[in-house]
Amino acid sequence: MNGRWVVWRDLIFWVALGLYAGNRWLVKPRVDAVFFQSYFNDLLFVPVVLPLVLQIHVWLGWRPAGVEPRVGETAFHCVVWSWVCEWAGPRWLNMGTADGLDVACYVAGAVVSQGWWHWRRVGGRLGGAPI
Repeated sequence: MNGRWVVWRDLIFWVALGLYAGNRWLVKPRVDAVFFQSYFNDLLFVPVVLPLVLQIHVWLGWRPAGVEPRVGETAFHCVVWSWVCEWAGPRWLNMGTADGLDVACYVAGAVVSQGWWHWRRVGGRLGGAPI
């Protein structure tokens, strides 16, 4: 590991958060493109929300501090959020719209994020420790 991971110092978290805010308050009100209205923020969901959830887990003592999000954690949360947001919410709570492309965006964001965290964990070099 290249130093201790802390959400407040994670570059992908801040970049994704900035892109989310920019899309939410600057792009969506002005651009009517379906991608920005429906899918762009879904791509950013995992890199923005997962670090915050895992930091709460650290505070609760459920995971060790200083460890980048692991593949299993990323996959588990991606599956749970996909189920809640794309199946349970639309069917049971009458909230949202079930859309498989949303799930694809969550997964794409998770893959890119996990790639970043893995790259950082092996010291910014290709290869190295297994995921």
